[in-house]
Amino acid sequence: MGITHAALFRRRILVAEDSYLLAIHAADVLEEAGAQVVGPVATVSHALELATSMTLDGAVYNSLLRSTRADPLAALLDQQMVPSVVLSLTPADNEDPLLRDHSVVQWPFDPTVSLPPCRMP
Repeated sequence: MGITHAALFRRRILVAEDSYLLAIHAADVLEEAGAQVVGPVATVSHALELATSMTLDGAVYNSLLRSTRADPLAALLDQQMVPSVVLSLTPADNEDPLLRDHSVVQWPFDPTVSLPPCRMP
């Protein structure tokens, strides 16, 4: 059983990951830390739909969802000032603006250490 983390307790966190096992793992880790997981979803369009239909406190997403880059999602989250991180199996790439300009966390991750602060209610 995980330890509830105050920064994540009852925070609505979007999980967008197209690998089923990684998505379930991310959701489980976040829920164990006290977050309310939105999703997980596997496509950029579904993530955009959720991000425009509700207030999010944070987001965790893969930079490539079903062969579609997540740049539109990153732009929307930035515009809404939603703290977010990009999940990656490789380190940040200084040539890729999505990875260069956003927080990147490599798998596996610890949400109590890796996620940026979420907005308070």
